[in-house]
Amino acid sequence: DATGLNNGVQILASNSVIEGFTIESAIGEGILVQGTPGAPVTGVTVEGNTVEHNDLGNPTGGPIGSSSYPECNAQGLVPGDCGEGIHLMVAHDSSVVANQVANNSGGILLSDEFGPTSGNLIAFNNVYGNTLDCGITVVGHNSGAFQNGQAQPSVGGAFNNSIVSNVISGNGLAGQGAGVILATGPPGGAVYNNMVRANRISDNGLGGVTVHSHAPGQDLNGNVIQDNLIGTNNLDGDFDFSPFVDPFTTGVTVASVAPLTITIQNNVISNNTYGIWMLRTVSAMGLGSNLFQQVTNPVVIAS
Repeated sequence: DATGLNNGVQILASNSVIEGFTIESAIGEGILVQGTPGAPVTGVTVEGNTVEHNDLGNPTGGPIGSSSYPECNAQGLVPGDCGEGIHLMVAHDSSVVANQVANNSGGILLSDEFGPTSGNLIAFNNVYGNTLDCGITVVGHNSGAFQNGQAQPSVGGAFNNSIVSNVISGNGLAGQGAGVILATGPPGGAVYNNMVRANRISDNGLGGVTVHSHAPGQDLNGNVIQDNLIGTNNLDGDFDFSPFVDPFTTGVTVASVAPLTITIQNNVISNNTYGIWMLRTVSAMGLGSNLFQQVTNPVVIAS
C-alpha cells in the first residue's frame, strides 16, 4: 500500500527482480525503474505483479505544476502524467512480463528523459482500464536524441523495444489514450525501430496502435506494427492534427507533420470505420498483407 508515497517500488540497481507483488495507491508509479544520465539500469525483470490504482497524483489528467512529485508537473512538452503504473526511464535490456496493470491513470510507460531507453521487452501483460492515458506508451521526451538528421543513441531516444503478446483494452477513455502509442513531442525527439507484435488491442480512446510525430526534426522511422489482433478503437476520436481529424473508430493511426516510414503488416483489423488512417506524409510498407473484417474503409490517407 503506497498511499502518500511517490512510488510503490523504485528500482535503481541493474539485474534486479521484482516479482509477485500487489502494488497500489502511489502518487506516481507503482513500479519505477530509473537510470541516471550516462548510467542506465540494465537487466531488470518486472514479472507477475498486480499494479493497480496508482499514478494518482493528477486525478484529472490536465496540466498541473504544484505537485510535490516532480513527475506530475507539466514541463514544456512533458505532459505531467505522474509516470503511470509501471515506468521504465533510462532502462536497457529489461523485461516487463506477465503483469496485471489496471485502473491507474496510465498503464506502462517507456521514456528517455535522462538517456536512452532501448532493447526492453514488454510482453504477456494484461493492461486495461487505465482511463486517463494510454495502455502502453513508448515516448521520446529528450530533445537531443535526433540532431542534424542523425540519431544520437548515447544521448536519448526510445528504440529497439518490443511490445509483444499483451492484452490491451479500455485505456484512455476519460482522457486521451491509445492502446499502444509511439510518439514524441519536442524537435529532436526520437522513437524508432520499435516492434509492436502479436498483441490483442480493443476499446481504447485513440487508435489501437497510434503513431504521432508532432514537429519537424524528429525520428519515428523504422517502427513495425505486425501480427496484431486489433478490434474497435479510437472511441474518442483523434483531433491532434487538425484540420486533419479522425472522428471515427480506427484500428491503426499514423500521423506525422514530416515524412515518416513505417511497416504495418499481417494484422487482423476488425469492426472499425477505418482500418488504417494515415496522413499523406506517411510511407507505409506491408499494407496489402493486412486482413480487414467488417471495416468500412480499410486504408484512409488524409490529405
